[in-house]
Amino acid sequence: IFEEAQRLCQGTGISPALAYGGADVKAQRRELSGGCDLLVATPGRLQMFVNQRSLNIRQVSVLVIDEADRMLDMGFEVQLTAAIRALGPPPPSTGRVSLMCSATFPSEIQRLAAQFLDERYYFVTVGRVGAAVDSIEQNLVWADDADKYRETINTMQAMPRDFRTIIFCNTKLAVDQLVSKLRSAGRRDAEPIHGDRSQREREQVIMNFR
Repeated sequence: IFEEAQRLCQGTGISPALAYGGADVKAQRRELSGGCDLLVATPGRLQMFVNQRSLNIRQVSVLVIDEADRMLDMGFEVQLTAAIRALGPPPPSTGRVSLMCSATFPSEIQRLAAQFLDERYYFVTVGRVGAAVDSIEQNLVWADDADKYRETINTMQAMPRDFRTIIFCNTKLAVDQLVSKLRSAGRRDAEPIHGDRSQREREQVIMNFR
């Protein structure tokens, strides 16, 4: 998001900044000390800078909460709530527009929306909630635990080598084990990304994937 903001803001005089966990705190604080017009931040790092008075967000006129359901799943509700409350009342000169983006709209997200959005908020959906996009083909392969790795490797080997593929696992250990088995099967380009890897390593994997 920050990279897209940089591209779109180029030559406009609008200054974007970035604040997220896992990166150098001093460098981010130094960048924020000069002020910015657009800030892309994660809840925890945003709350930290606000608590340390390194950042004043009371003049924010547009608030976007992206991936709201994922943030709740990852346990960021406390940080998110604290950061939003730190905004205070809308600036008198501009007011404030708040947008919440979420792939799903369960009761937890509805409660969050009721807490931070105007009670007359607009609910906009793209496509049918919970339905798959028509352009995506979905296939289910049933496999026992003992056969999952073999089925995954067989599926990967049937694909062209230049296909970009993302595989989700339910644990970090499963990620590492699958990557090891894929590499042993000849997919040397398989790379893991999870919370036990450093921020630099995770960013490098994303860059390689692109």
